[in-house]
Amino acid sequence: MRKAYLVLENGSVFEGKMFGCEQEVIAELVFSTSMVGYMEALTDPAYEGQMLLQTFPMIGNYGVMESDTVSDSVHVSAYIVKELCDTPSNFRSMGALEVFLCKAGVTGLCDIDTREVTRLLRENGTMNACISFLPVLSAEKETLLKTYKVNGGVMRTTVKEKYVIEPCENAVRKFKVALIDYGKHKEVAAAFAARGAEVIVLPADTKAYDILFGGYDAVVLSGGPGDPRECVEQIETVKKIYGSKPVFAVGLGHQILALANGFAVKKLLYGHRGASQPATQDRTYITSQNHSYYVVSESIHEEVAHQTYFNANDKTCEGISYDNGDYSIQFVPDESNGPHDMSFVYDDFINSIFDTAQ
Repeated sequence: MRKAYLVLENGSVFEGKMFGCEQEVIAELVFSTSMVGYMEALTDPAYEGQMLLQTFPMIGNYGVMESDTVSDSVHVSAYIVKELCDTPSNFRSMGALEVFLCKAGVTGLCDIDTREVTRLLRENGTMNACISFLPVLSAEKETLLKTYKVNGGVMRTTVKEKYVIEPCENAVRKFKVALIDYGKHKEVAAAFAARGAEVIVLPADTKAYDILFGGYDAVVLSGGPGDPRECVEQIETVKKIYGSKPVFAVGLGHQILALANGFAVKKLLYGHRGASQPATQDRTYITSQNHSYYVVSESIHEEVAHQTYFNANDKTCEGISYDNGDYSIQFVPDESNGPHDMSFVYDDFINSIFDTAQ
C-alpha cells in the first residue's frame, strides 16, 4: 500500500496508507458512528461529495455484499478507516472491500487515527480535507481545499427519467403516489409500494404542473445530499403543490418542505450520522440518520405546523406535522434500530389520505 496523508482544512496532518483507487481527493470530511452497514453507507446518495470516516475500528471484516447496497453506485468521494480487513469471513461475502472500491474508482485511506480525527471534527465542526501523496499541499491545492463546497448533489444523484414501481398485489388499498427523487428514494418507494401504492418515481426537476395534473393521490419527497437551501427550483415546485396534494417528506425532502413554508434551515456542527440517533416524541426511537442540516424549531410557524419529534442529544427538529395533513421526518422510518421500527408513520399518513377522501 502506498503511503498517503489526510490533510485537514485546519492544518492537521495524519499519515496513513492508501487502498482502493490510488488518487488524490478533496472533499468535505464527515464521520459515522455505525458499527456495521458499510456497504449501505458507501452507496448512500446522501454522502455525495463527502469523504466518509468510519469511527468503528475495523472495517471490511464481512466483505462485500452487493445485495446490501442502497443505490447503483458508490457515492462517497473517499473512505477513511483505522484498520482495513483484507481477509473477510462471511458466507455472503462476494469479495474484499478494497477490490470493490478499486472497481468503483474510489480512494480509501487506512491506518489513520480515526478517534483523533473524530475528536477534531466534534470540537471544530465538519471541515474539508484532502487525501494527498504529500504531507504539504501546493498553493493551488490549499485554495481548492479551503473553497471546496458540496454543490449540485441532488441533480447528480436523482433519476434521469421517471419510472414506475408496481404496488404489492396483496395490498388492501390501491392508490397512486408521485415520488420526487432528490437522490435517495429506494427505501421509501419500496415502503409505499408494499402498502398498495403505484409509485411513479420522478426526477428532481419535474415541473409542478406535471405533479398537480398527473392523477396522483399523494406526493412523496425523498431524501438526498447537500444543502437544501441551494435547491431553489425544488423549493419553488413544492410551494406550488403545497395544499393541493397530501405530502409526505423524508430527510432532504423534510428540509425542502420546511423551506417552502418559510421555516429556517441551518447546518449542524458535525451532522447526525450513525445508527443510534434518538428521535423523541412521547417515547424515544433509535434511528439511522445521515444529514448535515436541520430545520430550526423556533422558526416553525405555529399557525402552519408543529414539531413532532426532536433529537434527544441536541434537541434539533426531527419531524413536523402540518395543519393541512402534510407530514415530514428527518430520518427514514424503516432504518430505525430499536426493537420496533417506525414504519407506522407510513400507515398513519396513508390512513390520513383515505380519511380525507371520504
